[in-house]
Amino acid sequence: FAAAELHDRLGDFDRAFGHARAANALSGRVYDPAAAEAQVEGLIAAAKALPGAAPPEPEAPGGPPRPLFVVGMPRSGTSLMERVLAAHPAVEGVGEHRALEPLVHALPAPDPQASGPAAAHTDAQTDALSRAGRAYRASLPAAVAGAVWAVDKTPLNLLHLPWAARMLPDSRFLWLRRDPRDTGLSCFFQSFAEGHGFAFDLGHCGHFQGLVARLHRAWGEDLGTRLATVDYEDLVTEFGATARRALGHLGLGWDDGLRRFHEGGPAATATASHHQIRRPLFTGSIGRWRHYAHHLGPLTAALAEARPRLPAPRPAA
Repeated sequence: FAAAELHDRLGDFDRAFGHARAANALSGRVYDPAAAEAQVEGLIAAAKALPGAAPPEPEAPGGPPRPLFVVGMPRSGTSLMERVLAAHPAVEGVGEHRALEPLVHALPAPDPQASGPAAAHTDAQTDALSRAGRAYRASLPAAVAGAVWAVDKTPLNLLHLPWAARMLPDSRFLWLRRDPRDTGLSCFFQSFAEGHGFAFDLGHCGHFQGLVARLHRAWGEDLGTRLATVDYEDLVTEFGATARRALGHLGLGWDDGLRRFHEGGPAATATASHHQIRRPLFTGSIGRWRHYAHHLGPLTAALAEARPRLPAPRPAA
């Protein structure tokens, strides 16, 4: 992977792709498209059985920060979005916090054979969700004390947003999107430490992006105005307007510190993008896929099959 990145920077794109292909072939990671489809459909069905989201508690001055979950495909701009928002004095970033998923998995599953009043089962679900929400807040680092918002940018929290919304009624959500060709290529060039089985095969990258788009639509219906969407390309080409929209989603006004986001202190940035978010905005990653177009047949074929689920392509720059 290091050799692939080096040759990419040198503009030797064919050699870069050869190194990336060889590295991915050695990964041993497994992705089962049928199992992934079943998981996503199961999540959507399970979310429909959740109790309605509780109204947020009235905000108390000096109270705990409200959670903001920044999600999206890996390599879609979640790290950049977190870094930008964390440059605001009311926001603290916690990086890829990874507390939500185990809490969701620990929730008791509804028992279809349970007897007794339906309201009692709903109350039990609501109580379990509330306990999980308290556990999530307790897991946040001490550094968030005094902030209005705490930003968790674990990308694949996107699987669990309806549960997060009910665990944490005052939470909000930002979904990052990026051209799926650039996203797929960037995943293919990245050495993920664990999981992300889809990332090691271009066809699987395209397939998984179709499932992510399916969840985006489903969760948008569930969460309504609590979920906002930001396109990576807008963030880097129309920074001021896009950052203001993201801040508006949090009820915050502009702060000039956002323009110096890359100068910030040592935030929790142990992510695949750690070196990129410490430099000023650049647009060089937009359309990067064109350098590799003749290698991307499996990705483009999978994206074509997933096209009904994906957002409309952006016009060429």
